[in-house]
Amino acid sequence: MTQKNTRDNNTGQRVFIGILIGLAVVVVGAVVWRNTQKTTRSVASSKDVINQLGVLDSGQPTLGSSSAKVQVVVFENFKCPNCKNFEQNIFPKLKANYIDTDKIFYGFRSLLFLGEDATTAAEAAQCVFKQKAELFWPYAEIVFRAQKDENLAWATPSYLTEIAENVPGVNREDLRKCIDDRSAREVVAADDALARRLGVTGTPTIFVNGLKLASYDYDTVARAIDAALK
Repeated sequence: MTQKNTRDNNTGQRVFIGILIGLAVVVVGAVVWRNTQKTTRSVASSKDVINQLGVLDSGQPTLGSSSAKVQVVVFENFKCPNCKNFEQNIFPKLKANYIDTDKIFYGFRSLLFLGEDATTAAEAAQCVFKQKAELFWPYAEIVFRAQKDENLAWATPSYLTEIAENVPGVNREDLRKCIDDRSAREVVAADDALARRLGVTGTPTIFVNGLKLASYDYDTVARAIDAALK
């Protein structure tokens, strides 16, 4: 092979390698751009969800510091056994580790299913909230503690009024009137409509800074909160 042919081959190889490098740069750039776009859309989406959840709205039950960096919202149903488990075994740890330490701002919303009396229970809790905001949480705890079989229509106005005697400060006469008048119907219906817009299909469902979690167990929730705090 002549020196000229060798030089031509070397030049051709360099051109070919240069083309490959150029293509690689283009491909990598496209992947980075696409991932950046996905991240941007994800951040925008989570912010939109936060706005829809309206955790900072004082017209809904909340706990913790309104200036906290992380907002957590739980959708629950008073007839749901999983919600009872969450309230009795998981929520107390979240409260001690994150709410009482002002690391998160925590909000409650309702998802309506499991019968008409589940709606009645949600409205009763909102009626108590209207009496005095801080009474919502001990009343919700009592309702979950008094929960019966999910297939039974146990959450009647009489029962929901009766168990309120276990929450000092609740005016049971006003509570019964509020339940009968369905004064909290619009608030509860708005919660349910929001849940369905956000794709919530079961309870409890938890959002951490607008991101819906796949599970409600303590470790999953704690990891999501810790990640958001960083």
